[in-house]
Amino acid sequence: MNKLAAKLQINRIMIMAFLVNAIYSMIWPVSTLYMHDAFGLSLPIIGVILMCYSLANAAGSVISGYLFDRLSHQKILMSGFYLLLIVSFIGMFGDGLVAFILFLVPFGFITGWCLTVQYALVSDLQVPNPENDSRKNFNLLYLAVNLGLVAGSGSLGLLYRHNEIKTLMATVTVIALIVTLIGLGTGQPNVAENANQVSVHEDDSEGETVLKRDVIIRVFITLFLFWIVYVQWMTNFSVYFTSLGYSAGFYSHVWVINGIGITLIQVFLLRFAHFFKTSIAQSRFGIFFLVLSFGCLLASTNKLWLLVAAVFLTIGEALFVPAAPVVVDQNSPVKVKGRNQGLVNVFSSIGKAVGPALGGVVIVNGGYQMLFLMAILLLLFSEVLLLNFKRK
Repeated sequence: MNKLAAKLQINRIMIMAFLVNAIYSMIWPVSTLYMHDAFGLSLPIIGVILMCYSLANAAGSVISGYLFDRLSHQKILMSGFYLLLIVSFIGMFGDGLVAFILFLVPFGFITGWCLTVQYALVSDLQVPNPENDSRKNFNLLYLAVNLGLVAGSGSLGLLYRHNEIKTLMATVTVIALIVTLIGLGTGQPNVAENANQVSVHEDDSEGETVLKRDVIIRVFITLFLFWIVYVQWMTNFSVYFTSLGYSAGFYSHVWVINGIGITLIQVFLLRFAHFFKTSIAQSRFGIFFLVLSFGCLLASTNKLWLLVAAVFLTIGEALFVPAAPVVVDQNSPVKVKGRNQGLVNVFSSIGKAVGPALGGVVIVNGGYQMLFLMAILLLLFSEVLLLNFKRK
């Protein structure tokens, strides 16, 4: 694959990632509010439901990552899009709490599938093009993902009003149809050549292999802890903001600011690709800014402090999230790149699964201040994991 073909591939992947994540960001942030306000469910119960969603998300990641290393990439890609279209169409006609839950869990499986395939496709671009900068391509993908999140979350004020979800579901279905047609329009038997069909010489010593495996395991643990903490902003904090007297619109605007900030940071990182010496260093700075974010939440409930906390959250996310899959990609053998990118999303999904329920229990028993302290401790432990690796 020459450089022009690789550029066309990353552009296609970015467009599809934008649309899929626009859909994701329309459903996930509003789920807690919808189940809490429309049906009166408690935060711990909502946490259990979202745990089922995230476990399904992890299952989709495992299966698609496994199949990606063995089957046609185009078939794996389109299977996810077909499933997304079918579930969205069915969900459009559902009514009531049970119907929403029956939509939400399969939706989690499919978004896990699609997200893994997106990252695996970008990882696979490096196989026939070892001169490509993987950090740049993953930053491009994350930029597209973030723009999708901005578009999706920014539209919630128009699509979700008075606990009515029909308009939102119809919009999701239309976007799912568009991304399916784009996937069909690629006109290629494979979006990228299978990694096991590419001859790449790998001659790492046993010591290097063990070290690379250690790096990957540490990143997986850090991803798990990171998302336990981060998902509080996406779920329980929607109720926290409204309990402080702020509107759902303010909560939605926080995510728009978040998305814009991430976009600006990603543009900066694309311009100065090696601003951070290594992806590990970038990850550590990201975690540090999340610690600052929860420190601000401990300090005050004033709107200005909440916005400052959201800015620190944005910086932390923009640095850590795109760096983690790069570290995994750079330390993965060719034959398991798809599987390992799937595991990136698996550990993220498990963190998202545990986070809402754990956060709900902590809030009920100790309040939000206790939740903020717990988040800071988990983040500091993550920082130690990556720092300890650097010293080794």
